[in-house]
Amino acid sequence: MRVWLTLILALSLCAGCGNPQIGNTAVLSQVDQNAAIEVVKQHLEGMKNDFGVISLEINSIQAVRNEQHIQTILSSEAAVTMGLTEEKIALVDAYLNVQYDGTKVPYNSGENQYIGFTLVRENKEKPWIIANSGQGMGGVVVDFENPYPEKSAELYVWKNKELTGNDHTYFTVFDDDTNGLNKNRPESEIYNLDAASDSIDSVNLRLAGIPNLTCLAVYQMNTTDFTKDEMADILGYLVLNADHHRITLGLWEPVSLNSVNGSHIINSLQRKGFNGKLKDVTDDLIQHPELIPYDGVLGGTMGFYFPEDIHVLTDKWVLAYFEDGHISGYMLLEYTINNDSISWRVMESYLNGE
Repeated sequence: MRVWLTLILALSLCAGCGNPQIGNTAVLSQVDQNAAIEVVKQHLEGMKNDFGVISLEINSIQAVRNEQHIQTILSSEAAVTMGLTEEKIALVDAYLNVQYDGTKVPYNSGENQYIGFTLVRENKEKPWIIANSGQGMGGVVVDFENPYPEKSAELYVWKNKELTGNDHTYFTVFDDDTNGLNKNRPESEIYNLDAASDSIDSVNLRLAGIPNLTCLAVYQMNTTDFTKDEMADILGYLVLNADHHRITLGLWEPVSLNSVNGSHIINSLQRKGFNGKLKDVTDDLIQHPELIPYDGVLGGTMGFYFPEDIHVLTDKWVLAYFEDGHISGYMLLEYTINNDSISWRVMESYLNGE
């Protein structure tokens, strides 16, 4: 899994960027140097699958020493907090032949491109962690207790001719943690042309810059604007660089359907003798994954894992989202209640992308 934990991340492998002045080989044991080099080598090998990379070949890779860079790091407040000392810092220089798809990313292809890596470790017994990379000498910030924090992001897909003046498909990405995965974001945030883009390549470039992005929730703003096939094409073009990740698809909701319809649904159910709450209906469905008419793939198990995505629509119907961690879909179910016992019947279902 490729991790970007930086205070200043400058991974723009631009042609013509030179090697900063370096001194002698790093004052680390050969074993420590080799371990740091191996971490960088594995990282670069993984970059071959990154968005926009056509080909990447490592020309050379070596541990180096740059007193200016090391002293800049050690003099920072972050270094004091992390307990860094010289033997906990490794500098590695790499030279690459790299070719990019210029229609997707704004990087310059070229031979013998330089990129420098700063690695840190908690102590000699712990592995090296890439804390910074690029051509600059930025600071480093790493939480050794959680060096690989997983990130989630949201992508809203929409059209709004009145706002944009065209029929293009627009994308708005949110990667802040303030709301988690929140399909109830206000329209004013989503329909913000300063934050949106009509280029899915730009979206992929934005996603590639989110450290350790493992979960992307895609929300369709309007069911009439896109067919299932069109949404499947969009999902198929999205790229997440984390080795283990998932992309889910849902519909934007201005407010929770359950909160809007809850009162009159409960009243109707009570007239039928039901004494529970709507949560009892959703909780009961969660206990019946056998209702899902699809098998899991790649070792996944189908289930109703997200209670917030189970919507009690009426006193007869429920719309439920299901997945196995790899594929997902929706089901429309009919439910009947007899003496607080709930029975289910599947009315319709589909897998996303079909």
